[in-house]
Amino acid sequence: MSTTFVAGVAGITTVITVFSIATVLYLVNDINNFYDEALA
Repeated sequence: MSTTFVAGVAGITTVITVFSIATVLYLVNDINNFYDEALA
């Protein structure tokens, strides 16, 4: 049971990490687009 729990937590952590990285990349892209439009 302990191994299953650890594997589950690792899987959830992986999903959250990937989602967080995707969110950061989206925000950076959005800020870049705003910056480009503000200077144009």
